[in-house]
Amino acid sequence: MVRVTIGIRGQVTLDPDLMEELGVKPGDEIDIEVPARSDLPKSANEPKGSVVALRGLFAHKANRPVSIEEMNEAVAAGWAGEVKL
Repeated sequence: MVRVTIGIRGQVTLDPDLMEELGVKPGDEIDIEVPARSDLPKSANEPKGSVVALRGLFAHKANRPVSIEEMNEAVAAGWAGEVKL
């Protein structure tokens, strides 16, 4: 199984290794065989957390600037559902 990312404009991003295995390069067109509609997956991968969970996360650090790394860690933790409100 291969996981791909669907962009905001509906574009799909393929891993470079997969592109090499398929023998395709940027700009190439590929055909995707879609099974009967009843066989399609019923759900997409959903995030485990919410951006709302980030609210107040750095309140205890208000006396200093927060680094980009700390912001990225907080976003990742919130997305993974590791931050509780």
